[in-house]
Amino acid sequence: MLVSHDPHFLDGTSLRSTGCVKDSQCTVDQSTEEYIRISETEVVTKTHVLHNLHQMGLTLFNNPQSSNTCLHIQDQEGESAAFWVHDFYFIHDSPVLYRTIHRTPHLHTPILDELEQFNPNKEQITFDCAGRCHIHLSVPCVNGFKELLQWIYTHDDDQWVMSMTEDNFDSIMSNVAFLRLSQDAYYVMAEFYETI
Repeated sequence: MLVSHDPHFLDGTSLRSTGCVKDSQCTVDQSTEEYIRISETEVVTKTHVLHNLHQMGLTLFNNPQSSNTCLHIQDQEGESAAFWVHDFYFIHDSPVLYRTIHRTPHLHTPILDELEQFNPNKEQITFDCAGRCHIHLSVPCVNGFKELLQWIYTHDDDQWVMSMTEDNFDSIMSNVAFLRLSQDAYYVMAEFYETI
């Protein structure tokens, strides 16, 4: 769904696809709607992304146009990588990443309190001159992390299984456990493990 050239109003076709209430001229004031930029010339409403989360995954995965948060990871071997990420992708799949990226003060649940003890290495947060957030996080292994993040964005089980090998399986499992990924991730890993 693309927004019309007027940044405050959707055209009639786009409006109908959002399910929003419309006025008599088939336009709606979008000044309070949040947008996510997907390229230099295109934006989509955050509502649209949330309703089509995994279908939008490939478009938004590691897309610096659409995110103000860069996750920098490093492991004990000195390997590192960086990814442009969105907090809403981690709500259901990784409480560790969600809490790391989504800065909500005083949010306490039993699992999040446990994570504080589990991950004593606090992440480092910096901001660049453009106001973009850079989060530096130590992870068990950088190897396979890109494919793991891409799976969180797309839930493309087949693609993730194809990226797994006997050599990187333990590294992936370490990251899955560290990030406290959802049960769905373990099912995909079991699918690969059964082929070994």
